[in-house]
Amino acid sequence: MKSATSPTSVCINHLSGVHDMLKNDEETRHQNQTLSSTSTLPTLQNFVDSYLVHLIRNDIFQLSVLVGKLSALFLENVPLDSTSDAGVSEEARRSIAECSQLSVLTSQLLTGLEETAARLELDLSTCIYKKMELNRKKYPAELCTGKAGKYTEYSKETGITKDEGQSTLHVTLNALPKHASLGDALPELTAAIRRFATERSWSKYHLPRSLLLALLGELGELAELFQWSKDEAQPLSPELVDKAGQEIADVTIYLIRLADVCGIDMNATKSCK
Repeated sequence: MKSATSPTSVCINHLSGVHDMLKNDEETRHQNQTLSSTSTLPTLQNFVDSYLVHLIRNDIFQLSVLVGKLSALFLENVPLDSTSDAGVSEEARRSIAECSQLSVLTSQLLTGLEETAARLELDLSTCIYKKMELNRKKYPAELCTGKAGKYTEYSKETGITKDEGQSTLHVTLNALPKHASLGDALPELTAAIRRFATERSWSKYHLPRSLLLALLGELGELAELFQWSKDEAQPLSPELVDKAGQEIADVTIYLIRLADVCGIDMNATKSCK
């Protein structure tokens, strides 16, 4: 996946030249006419929106390719999830440890998710912490311990429904540690996600194949946000960016949890490249 760049720094610089060229062509064709106020000449902002939307859609395709490869490796190398509550079996851990490509793919997927968030000018670590704060409200430990139900089962107590209380735009966080990259933040994020699961007795559900299926589901929700945009200009409102950031965070949370329970060190894989 190519490095993400700020839409304000690259899209505008690159596309303003294209826009000026089209504008000159338009003026040449109509040099003896006065352009009406209803001219269909695309605006620069439309170019920027269109360019960014198709890049995000490309990112989602590329993330899907990586997840597809990861799924194929799981089919070939990872045993079925245990039917007991004992967690990941030793057989599964051995199989995962012997498949070095699993580490490579999880590391590549983590990098791709960070780049997709950056394209939306989001810091992925912050998105994750904000989503976990929202999840604490959606899944109170005292209500959902040992249960695998959806948050809507607790809507009466939490007030959070499918349509209400889902935004993280106004979620406030305590001062977060400064990290140069998501990789540097991984140990703290891994511990926080593990603690969240342990507090709710969810470890019995967090098995390799189950976690990968959950990750697939969240990636589908990210794709759903852009599935009908046709690579055309779509205003990226704060609400849309927030929803996209939440879905990217959800995918990453499951990826980090998957690496944790499988004993995969994604930072070690990066350092070996």
